[in-house]
Amino acid sequence: MKDHDSPAQEPHRIVIVGAVAGGASAAARLRRLGEHSSIVVFERGEHASFANCGLPYYLGGEIVKRDKLLVAGKTQLEGWLNLEIRTRTDVLSIDRERKLVHVRDLATGDEYDQPYDQLILSPGASPIRPAALLEKVRPHHPRVKSLRSLGDADRLKELVDSGISSAVIVGGGFIGLEVAEQLGQRKVTTSLIEATDHVMPALDKEITAPIHETLTRHGVRLHLNVAVADLEPLEGDRIRVRLDDDRTIETDLVVLAIGVRPESLLAKNAGLELNDRGAIRVDAHQRTSDPSIYAVGDAVEVTEPVFGNKAYIPLGGPANRQGRLAADHIAATVGVTDLEPEELTYRGSQGTSIVRVFDVAAGLTGQSEISLQRQGKRLHEDYETVTVHPMSHASYYPGAQRMTLKIMFSKKEGRLLGAEAVGRHGIDKRLDVLAMAIQLGGTVFDLEQAELCYAPPFGSAKDPINMAGFQAANLLLGQTRNVNAKELEELIKDNAVTLLDVRTEPEYQTDSIEIAVNIPLDQLRERRDEIPRDRPVVTYCQVGQRGYLAETMLRQHGVDVRNLSGGFTSWRLWQAMVEPPNEDPIEPNPGGAPSLDGEEQPSKIQTQVAGDDDAASGGKAMVTTSCQVGGGATNNGQQAHAEPTTLDVRGELCPGPLLAMAHAVEQLRAGQSIRVLASDPGFANDARAWCASNGHRVLEVQQTDRAVEALIQKQTAGASQEVATTSPRDGQTLVVFSGDLDKVLASFVIANGAAAMGKPVTMFFTFWGLNALRRKEAPPVSKGLLDRMFGWMMPRGAERLKLSQMNMGGMGTAMMKYVMKNKNVADLPTMIATARQQGVRMVACTMSMDVMGLKKEELIDGVELGGVAAYLGEAQKSSVNLFV
Repeated sequence: MKDHDSPAQEPHRIVIVGAVAGGASAAARLRRLGEHSSIVVFERGEHASFANCGLPYYLGGEIVKRDKLLVAGKTQLEGWLNLEIRTRTDVLSIDRERKLVHVRDLATGDEYDQPYDQLILSPGASPIRPAALLEKVRPHHPRVKSLRSLGDADRLKELVDSGISSAVIVGGGFIGLEVAEQLGQRKVTTSLIEATDHVMPALDKEITAPIHETLTRHGVRLHLNVAVADLEPLEGDRIRVRLDDDRTIETDLVVLAIGVRPESLLAKNAGLELNDRGAIRVDAHQRTSDPSIYAVGDAVEVTEPVFGNKAYIPLGGPANRQGRLAADHIAATVGVTDLEPEELTYRGSQGTSIVRVFDVAAGLTGQSEISLQRQGKRLHEDYETVTVHPMSHASYYPGAQRMTLKIMFSKKEGRLLGAEAVGRHGIDKRLDVLAMAIQLGGTVFDLEQAELCYAPPFGSAKDPINMAGFQAANLLLGQTRNVNAKELEELIKDNAVTLLDVRTEPEYQTDSIEIAVNIPLDQLRERRDEIPRDRPVVTYCQVGQRGYLAETMLRQHGVDVRNLSGGFTSWRLWQAMVEPPNEDPIEPNPGGAPSLDGEEQPSKIQTQVAGDDDAASGGKAMVTTSCQVGGGATNNGQQAHAEPTTLDVRGELCPGPLLAMAHAVEQLRAGQSIRVLASDPGFANDARAWCASNGHRVLEVQQTDRAVEALIQKQTAGASQEVATTSPRDGQTLVVFSGDLDKVLASFVIANGAAAMGKPVTMFFTFWGLNALRRKEAPPVSKGLLDRMFGWMMPRGAERLKLSQMNMGGMGTAMMKYVMKNKNVADLPTMIATARQQGVRMVACTMSMDVMGLKKEELIDGVELGGVAAYLGEAQKSSVNLFV
């Protein structure tokens, strides 16, 4: 064993080119292993070892102090590690025979030679700036930027801080998305241009659908399948961006995020071997074609471990590990350590990566399906996929969010090939687990058996990793056969499938695949003879569980059946990518407003619908409610404080807030009060109506951007009976469920007639009836992708409604309107206006609005919002109650 405390006769000379990521890691590791080596690090920029991955967040202001990006400054590296850091120094050439690098001090212009025994190249990568694109604007135009260095971030931040109003980002990869998010948070109107049909081209299309949705929802204008043809300078440093479809965008700033290329000119001029992309070729020890020269980081070619192919994967994590590995190999080679050099090898880079875009994150590890297909791999022959949509943690614990997890695995032995995920919470830890499984050669059967930490706030007893493993194992063992959304689309086009929707009838009526037949799972055994046997059957539910149960049952009855992987949720994600994105500007969600899914403001009442996620439920919807009321009564029923108790049900949809309020008021004694906070805008009317029906007092109702706040006082028992017996029953109530022109017309004829007779009339619009209240031209509102799709599929306003019978492709509707006009019968818009003039109350059901993705701004003036209590309160006062 060597005496490492004895200095060598001549200090071993190590020169490192590049002091970020791989270079800095190599230098620090070398010093820890060998105190007596001479280590000189050259860096072209002003700073050594800065966090370039944090640059977008400094631009956007999430990282406030610039110094936080300096991981280890020059003074620290020199003082702690006795490294010689020479910043602002450019390495011009390498003399391999004499083992010298020729350098220039950029501050003084002086040039000199530096000898080495081992040389480590860590020059990184440079942003792609196409010369043809910059032909009309000067190469260093002050408003055409890239983001690689601290200097780039400083200049970009200075522009944003100066108050620019618009920006165009060219490229929808990781950097482009991070910059788009940060500019959006800085209230800069941002357009994102991506030449492919989806952002994050490394991922499969359906995985990126939620990214498209959140970009659009936060006001980022998406331009997909289009490239930038030209950049033209305008007055005042503004720029005109010309797209290859002849559209133009005028902007204050252009950020080029097209990609990066390896900084390998120094290696090329030295005669080192490069690949076709210009990346430096290295062996398993990070040595180049010259054994005395190593290369690490974004400039090198790597081996991807799944198939052993060569690849270019510029990421910070691999760069740091490569730097450490190169240092270990040098130390072992020169005898500083007792390790065997040949045993020190780099395992490869599988591209594990993640990006956050506003409130959604997406990432991948290993091979995506699109990359498998590019390598000639065939679905169902060489590989299989499974898509699951589990919750981020136990669904009964507040704040659970649905994620999408897709895994790729070999057809033969089930070896994991890759994984992708998208969601709001918990996808990082799932991708980390899968990345390790891939690196260790794991299979889907290992995922079945994976033992992961579990407590309700963190995970589920059946973790998403397990769920993916269960489904994949079932597939390989022949216990299920699946199709993906793309395959199903082809089957539907070829009229080669019977599609069976096994969800409940309300789910089916709300939204379904057009040709699907609905037989709920709990009726399927008795009705299986209704299923045709002349073609394959594909079952589906919401996320796959009930569809799988239906598939297994039908197969045992001799049906040729498959299940849609990921269910209707996967279908909608795929269809969202088939439809072109909405490129219109959309107002961002108001800052701090609680989302209706409860993600920002956890609610005290938790309503769980367990069907697809709970095998024990047998696919039936199981609803449980629990209520937690803060600070009011003690266990013996005595009032602890004079202040009213508080019930926070923000994030819950109708009738959740009403049920929670009713339960909470029941626990109070007469005279006690409760303050209810709800995010449902219809809760104000619901609270008044419920209290009127039950004899309690509404002391105060306030509505802000964040919540509806109602102060309720419990009255003595029997008060509701008194109200019921003394309330007049002269009103007329109509529930308009239908969106058919003739039925809505009939509703308004009755309503106007009753109003003309002096009767108080309330019309309660729910589900398809809401379409009669839509504005013909609505202002832009913040909506999710599925909500927008609902809007596209439904008629916009009274003039677009169709007849329930004899519509005949619109001809019958046109005839009806013509006859009405000739006979001086008012059309529907006129009837609606007349009803408003006569004081007819029109109430829109907030629960239906949420389900169908409608906002109040999209409805005509004068429409109130309400829930089930608002309707029941009016019905109780009415002598006539019609359902249309």
